[in-house]
Amino acid sequence: MTYVNELMSKDVVTINEDSTAYDVAKIMDEKNIGTIVIVKNEEPIGIVTERDLVKRICSKDLKSSSVKVKDIMSSPLITVQPNAPIGLAASLMVEHNIRRLPVIKNNKLVGIITSRNIIRELEGWIEAP
Repeated sequence: MTYVNELMSKDVVTINEDSTAYDVAKIMDEKNIGTIVIVKNEEPIGIVTERDLVKRICSKDLKSSSVKVKDIMSSPLITVQPNAPIGLAASLMVEHNIRRLPVIKNNKLVGIITSRNIIRELEGWIEAP
């Protein structure tokens, strides 16, 4: 059995809840990432994805430097424990229609697992035609 901590990325970018959508977009561009976890007092409280920026900023023609991430983040945060089987992570993603799950241990962010991480793992299980 494969567990979340075996597949998760440990380098998770975080930003303070009072940062702006512009700050998030700039970091995403600079680091070539699609997700940032939002923290308050170092505790994860939400998540912002590229899709959130498109749906909640661009499609409404809002000025990104005027919108706080706490106003556009997805919250409450759906999370998974590092010792959970990847099947549980996949089930949570399907149930909540999400592609990224922050990994939390003792109320601390320790990583993130994505649908891409799980697909890469499954790739070895599937025989190519």
